[in-house]
Amino acid sequence: MKKMLLSFIFLISCANATEKIEAKIEFVKDGDTMDFVANGTKFTCRVLGIDSPEKYDSNKLKQEARKFDIPVSKITNAGKRATSYAKNYFSQNDNYIVSFYGKDKYDRNLCVISDDRGYYNLNVIAGGFAVVFKKGKYIKDKQLKNLLNEAQDNASFRKIGLWLDFNDVMGAMAND
Repeated sequence: MKKMLLSFIFLISCANATEKIEAKIEFVKDGDTMDFVANGTKFTCRVLGIDSPEKYDSNKLKQEARKFDIPVSKITNAGKRATSYAKNYFSQNDNYIVSFYGKDKYDRNLCVISDDRGYYNLNVIAGGFAVVFKKGKYIKDKQLKNLLNEAQDNASFRKIGLWLDFNDVMGAMAND
C-alpha cells in the first residue's frame, strides 16, 4: 500500500514534464545517465534528481576523491556497481516512458523514466544505488524532493545497495 501511495505521489509530482515519449533503452552509460531511442532518434538522459558514484576517470571523479578523502578506486568500484544495477534494471523491459524536464549544463535531457515497476529515479535511490542530487536543490517540486530524500534516508538506515559496502562514498555524496 505504501509503495502504491509513493508511486502515486511521484506520478502527481511528475505532471510538469514538458514532453513524454515512449522509448527503448540503447545504452547505459552509468547509474544516472543513459541513451534511449525513440522514432529513430537517439538521445541522452541524465536522470532527474539523482547522482550515482562516478565510474569513469574524470576531473569530477578526482575532485570528489580529494574533497571526500576517499580513494579514486573506491569511488569507481561503487560507480561500477551502480552501473551494473542500472544495466540490470533496464534489461528487464524494452519500452520506457521518458518524461523531459529541460536540459542540464552539458545539454543532456533531464528525465524521469518509468515502466510497469514505477519510476527509475525513485527505485534507484530506494535500492541504495544513488543519492538525491545536491539534496534536491534543483528539484522544484517539494513533494518530489521529500519523497526522494525519504527513500534515501530509508536506504541509508537499512544499509541496502551501496550503503552497505560503500557507506562512506554514499554518505559523502548525500551530504555534498
